[in-house]
Amino acid sequence: MRIIELILIMFIKECLSTKLKILRFDGGKAQLDTTSVTSDDLFEFNSKVFGLKANEPVGNRPRALLIISVVGSDSINYKEVGNEYHFLEKFHTHNIKSRLIEASKNQSEHVNVDSSGIIGSNIAYIASKTPVNVEIFVSNPLVKQELLNVYKLSEAVKKFDFKKKEAVDFYRIHFHVSHFKSFKQDDEVHEVEKAMAEIIASVVEAYDKGVMVQIYSHAVSIDEINKNIRPFSARHLEKMRERYQIHHPRLPDDSVIFLINIFVVSLIGFAIVSFLWFLAASDDMGKNSIVYRLSMNAQTWNKYRKSNYQTGSILQFQCSSGSDEPIVLEKNPYTKEPRKCLLCRTGIELDYKNARLLQMPNFARRIICTLIVLQQFVSTFSGRVYDRHITGLCDEQQKKLLEAIAKSRRAGYMPIFVKDPKYTSDPKLFDPLRPIRPHSFA
Repeated sequence: MRIIELILIMFIKECLSTKLKILRFDGGKAQLDTTSVTSDDLFEFNSKVFGLKANEPVGNRPRALLIISVVGSDSINYKEVGNEYHFLEKFHTHNIKSRLIEASKNQSEHVNVDSSGIIGSNIAYIASKTPVNVEIFVSNPLVKQELLNVYKLSEAVKKFDFKKKEAVDFYRIHFHVSHFKSFKQDDEVHEVEKAMAEIIASVVEAYDKGVMVQIYSHAVSIDEINKNIRPFSARHLEKMRERYQIHHPRLPDDSVIFLINIFVVSLIGFAIVSFLWFLAASDDMGKNSIVYRLSMNAQTWNKYRKSNYQTGSILQFQCSSGSDEPIVLEKNPYTKEPRKCLLCRTGIELDYKNARLLQMPNFARRIICTLIVLQQFVSTFSGRVYDRHITGLCDEQQKKLLEAIAKSRRAGYMPIFVKDPKYTSDPKLFDPLRPIRPHSFA
């Protein structure tokens, strides 16, 4: 229980330390209905704002989406006033990025900036080649490279020509500040705030304020939490074993014993629910049950049984009183049933996928015994479909057979022609459509 409490406390702390700030510089509405937001809520919000679901006119949507993710500190402060929310999940941007690119038919600019480099479309390539001369007072080389890449992108955005177009551009900036030294953390966080303000100002000016900015800040990264939970769990597990004197490890059949216990508990619960239902049932099924008999005394049960017996005797007498009357037959019992072919008589439907019966166990053959194999209606020599005088089918089923075989051949389940090319010029011995003797099924 101690381990579960620690995990719950760390999870609650993780959720409360996550912040999401949404800014919209063109004066439009940028407010969610709730104070706690999940990934699905944020995706629906972005889809509505950028017109991906046609919930808002295209003319009112922003021209660019700028997402800034800060992992390692929740003390990042940006001066612009925006709506803040608690974000309850790990931040993912792949869905909204793919939807924006798909909606703009690959005409939008998309950039991803982190310590590994600047990745994306044309603006990303220009930014990676843009030189900058700026002093960055950060000791960690990874964070310093992130800030340098942000300044490069800022300079490239200022010089890039953004034409008026229907596509929405996508920017994602990532800062990982968990490696800051404790005695220099305030100064280094200030450097991140400066770079953040620089890129926001450049993008807002380039797009004439038609920008939606979403800033995500998290005190502790998800990887660090997972790394810290494991040693805590191991230590408290050892304490629990010492407290309860558990010296052997978990057996491999513990899971099986657990499933058996769950099954037994489910059966007991079902029996209790059934007992209560039979007690509360007022119909004949409930009154004939053993539970109802045991819950009633003998006198009441005998009275109920006699009443049912008398009612049944009266009904039986009423039915047998007219036994001397002549029987009226609705149809002649000696008339022959109309002749039907095999498929009409058995009601089997043809399936174009059931081309041939493959090798399979006997139990599988019993399962598909009602299926008709199309290969038995096709000549293995010429690939020709047998006619009605061979198949014995009626006109309607013969027509369905031809359609099913043609569909199976188009789908690739059956060969189209199996006769060798050297025998194609051989004359026919007889015309099967005009046999010499009349056939009973022709």
